[in-house]
Amino acid sequence: MLGWFTLFREHGAPTFYGENRTPVTIDTHIVGLFSIFLVPAVTFLIILPGVRKHRFTSTFSFLFNMCIGATLLGERQCQLSDV
Repeated sequence: MLGWFTLFREHGAPTFYGENRTPVTIDTHIVGLFSIFLVPAVTFLIILPGVRKHRFTSTFSFLFNMCIGATLLGERQCQLSDV
């Protein structure tokens, strides 16, 4: 018996669609977040030889804050993508 919603079904079973395969292997949001924090960190390390007095303190505080920011944003992004 053919009805409104039985087209392309076999023996009343639900329609089977194959796997939706995509060529993308990386998450572009994670790469974007990674580059947002990587570029300033690399530029700071390039500028670092010009810092005279507080080189260690400046390096530690900057890289520590960048790691905290990247961790917070990365964790939020990963939680949203796991849902």
